[in-house]
Amino acid sequence: PAAMSWMVVNIQNNGQEAFEKIIEAESIAPGYSAIHNLKGAAYTKIREFDKATVAFSRALELEPNSFMCRFNLTEMKFCKGKFAEAEQGFRQLMDTTGLNQDNKALMNFKILICRLKQDDEPGARKILKAWDYLDDHPCFYFGNAAIHFNKAEEKKARKWLNAAKKIYSPAQISLYTDSFIESGWIDNFE
Repeated sequence: PAAMSWMVVNIQNNGQEAFEKIIEAESIAPGYSAIHNLKGAAYTKIREFDKATVAFSRALELEPNSFMCRFNLTEMKFCKGKFAEAEQGFRQLMDTTGLNQDNKALMNFKILICRLKQDDEPGARKILKAWDYLDDHPCFYFGNAAIHFNKAEEKKARKWLNAAKKIYSPAQISLYTDSFIESGWIDNFE
């Protein structure tokens, strides 16, 4: 587990070295689903979505009941702009027993984006109504930003993002910001 944590951090900082370690780990334990999941995450980071999908599919073959593997495969549909398929996948995942509130919030946020990308702002606004500024997650702020990004109102969207940045942890902000990057609305958020 400690080595896996190092690899996750290293994927962000030194992709080539991380890939070498992942390939080495895969040769030692090819039947360990977490290695394939990590490999998929590494490919996702460098935007090699087809290769990531192969790795996540292999992880799911090895661990068919894994929520994380199913989520990651659905995320690949989202990253590839297949928003109707991604929405369907996220909705199916919402029925997972024992799903924590953080995962539910993130998936509902992704569903909101899928609604917007399918030209259904009323459907997105209906999801947004379930959140408010006191929530433990930044969905209220990011949901409002998404609606503005979708209308090409970047200045208004950035105000919502900046407000969220003042309230929530960098890890939470990063998790939600990735959805905007994957949606093509922003390149990064500093």
